[in-house]
Amino acid sequence: MTLATQARVPPAAVAVVTLILAACAPAVPTTPDVGGGAAQQSIAPTPVPAKLPPARSVSVVGSTVVASGDFRGSGKSQLALLQDPTGDLSLRITVRDANSDGDTFSESTWLTAPPGSFALSRAKFAVADVNFDGKADLVALYKDGDSAARLLVFRSTGTSFAFAEAWWRSEDYSWSRARNVFGASISGVEHDGVLVTYQYDDAQMRVHSFESTGSSFVYGGSQGIFDSGMGQFDTARARFAVGRFTRTGGPQQLAAFYQLPNAKARLLVFDPTSNGLVLVNGWNGVYETNEGEYDLARATIAAADATGDSKDDLLALYAAPDGSARLQLFDAATSFRPVSGWTGVASLPPSSVCLAATGLVVGNWNGEGRADAAALVGADEGKVRQHL
Repeated sequence: MTLATQARVPPAAVAVVTLILAACAPAVPTTPDVGGGAAQQSIAPTPVPAKLPPARSVSVVGSTVVASGDFRGSGKSQLALLQDPTGDLSLRITVRDANSDGDTFSESTWLTAPPGSFALSRAKFAVADVNFDGKADLVALYKDGDSAARLLVFRSTGTSFAFAEAWWRSEDYSWSRARNVFGASISGVEHDGVLVTYQYDDAQMRVHSFESTGSSFVYGGSQGIFDSGMGQFDTARARFAVGRFTRTGGPQQLAAFYQLPNAKARLLVFDPTSNGLVLVNGWNGVYETNEGEYDLARATIAAADATGDSKDDLLALYAAPDGSARLQLFDAATSFRPVSGWTGVASLPPSSVCLAATGLVVGNWNGEGRADAAALVGADEGKVRQHL
């Protein structure tokens, strides 16, 4: 692995960003069927906002899954790196903590599992506190076969992860149709559950819900808490994130940037009600680009309060064909119009990122209450490096 580039945003900009990214690598490799480059950037608003619960996110970069969450229950975020270090279906989870200097990170191993125990390519991960102990856990929707799946939980003890516990299983749940998995608190009682965007034929999507009892998941049923109807929604054309986008409290919402024809994108917000999820402003959404302005295939999306107003904004790492990239901030307070337009709040020079292997995670790693983000790029030998 080689270090490629460093980019810094001037202090006067909305964000102060330092990125050093690793060289590009192939996408996730194929692993046997067993049946079953990071850089930190700090979004620095003025004035300094009050401390907020850390944002959570997950990205897959090359053969590594990177998750951000408060796994220690300390009020700060940590980065968890899930890898198969020897390519034999073993699993290692290492956790990176910010040191007191705010500029460096230390790494410790929280879980090792033997060969043949876990196939990362058969898992889709989310971060959620599913046993309500104040520590974020890892949840995986795991493929057991063509039509069978399990929800597995890696419980955090604050210093380690327990190996996967099966909290739910179905013989009739298509893992391949379950396109996205999220941890979310949508009941209004601050208890995390799991949401799954499930793709049916004829461009129909439903959002399935799984409520946590603290030791298992209760499936809400195949009817879901949202049904797009036929011909309305193709999840392959969407980029999702969880947060509170149109209000400062209450249940979390689900946001989706959706690709329309002619390089046009629309932002939809799904709001929880007693009757399920309802689209804010219907299919018109809350924001829309002009034609020719936005290709979601180039964007990696995450949600965090970057401006200190207690509403979550959307961050996008937008890559260009030459390997350059821009960090774009869609501000909830201004109806999600991008700060500084398509120029963004930060930029990276050519050969910095890879369209096929780039991720973005958000959190609050130094505990100072501001949203932090990490741009992730695949590198040789499945490694991920982080630099401030």
